[in-house]
Amino acid sequence: MVICKTIQDVEYIENTLKLNQSSFSKIIRYSRNDNQEYLAANSRAESKHILVATNQAGRGTDIRLSKEVENSGGLHVCVTF
Repeated sequence: MVICKTIQDVEYIENTLKLNQSSFSKIIRYSRNDNQEYLAANSRAESKHILVATNQAGRGTDIRLSKEVENSGGLHVCVTF
């Protein structure tokens, strides 16, 4: 999970990650909680998924992890500001 300060930061990191998408299987963008991004962010996080979110959008979100992720130590969070 990558926590960003602004929606513009989310867009920048998401686009940068897309340049090297072979390292992971899915990018989940969550910069707002009033659209389809909310549904994607509340799906089960699998290994090699990257969630890019704003601090505001992520508040109160229950991120569910797959058993594989839980058994590997859980979610790694990077705060970028």
